[in-house]
Amino acid sequence: MELQQHYAHLIEQITQNIYQEFHKERKKNISSKYIKIGFVSSFFRSHTVSKLFKNWILKLDQKYFKRFVYYVDNKFDHTTNEIKQNVDYFFNHTDVDQLINQISHDNLDVLIYLDIGMRPIIQILSSLRLAPIQCNTWGHPVTSGFKNIDYYFSSELMEDQNSQKYYSENLIMLPNLGINYDFPNLSNIKKPRCNPPRERRLNDNELKYILNHQFKNCNMGHVIELAIETGMRRGEILSITTEDIKDDSIYLSDTKNGSPRRIPLTNKIKEVIDKSSLPYSISSNAVRLNWYRMTKKAGIVDLHFHDLRHEAISRFFEKGLSIPEVSLISGHKDVRQLMRYTHLKVKNLALKLQGN
Repeated sequence: MELQQHYAHLIEQITQNIYQEFHKERKKNISSKYIKIGFVSSFFRSHTVSKLFKNWILKLDQKYFKRFVYYVDNKFDHTTNEIKQNVDYFFNHTDVDQLINQISHDNLDVLIYLDIGMRPIIQILSSLRLAPIQCNTWGHPVTSGFKNIDYYFSSELMEDQNSQKYYSENLIMLPNLGINYDFPNLSNIKKPRCNPPRERRLNDNELKYILNHQFKNCNMGHVIELAIETGMRRGEILSITTEDIKDDSIYLSDTKNGSPRRIPLTNKIKEVIDKSSLPYSISSNAVRLNWYRMTKKAGIVDLHFHDLRHEAISRFFEKGLSIPEVSLISGHKDVRQLMRYTHLKVKNLALKLQGN
């Protein structure tokens, strides 16, 4: 606060020489039946300051208040027009002398600065006495340091019992946050459409090529085989240790949905595990790069490593496993999500319907 007061005092010394008549006390206006209240800001447009405080202006009871707005900028938008159309007086200028004369002429009862410190011209104005009562608030959340600013509007949720010592003004703590924020207009917002589930399955030629491909790192082939046989995710496969293999299952403690699960060991899975050195000495990024190079070399189009999970889950159903059985292996808690991973081959369904 001390630094702010030193800076404010410097501005006050300058403006006392230029605008001496506006450093004198102003008498209260007793002739009007309304309380004439003015608001000064450089941000009466689509800006955080207006979003926070415009309803202080627009929702004042017109039975008791006349609302004067002084806009110290030349940028206009729908927010500017909304304020302009719904107040009693709207004055726009960026010349400090014009602003001083207009505010003084309007003979206000109260003048509220929404953002002292954001623009030099506002600091010149706030060093002067242009209304009997002058206030600051947290459009720029720091004390002004000016002797002619009487009150600072803050809120109960932002202050404590010792906060006054940080303000040169008399601190007023409004209830809660002390603002009336507009509810967002959601009428034109549409929920994003869910992307259609991928239906990519391996064909016989692709499967044969992938399983027979000679990778520089032999772990890559084992990882692919496990993905096809178990439906495990890449990260789950790479996290397996020898301690996780027990009771004819692979125990996965760290899964995507946070729930551990067990993968039953088939003879094929046991065969892959037996020729593997766990944990696999290959990184997740290395798996991604090896997969990309292999599919590019083979001319295999639009096949992701994660599609192997789709392939495995679809195969589980084709083998006759039930939904609870498949979800126990895959870890899906939502049947709808499980169905997005399931793409049965029509050819196999036709044979099943025929009893073959």
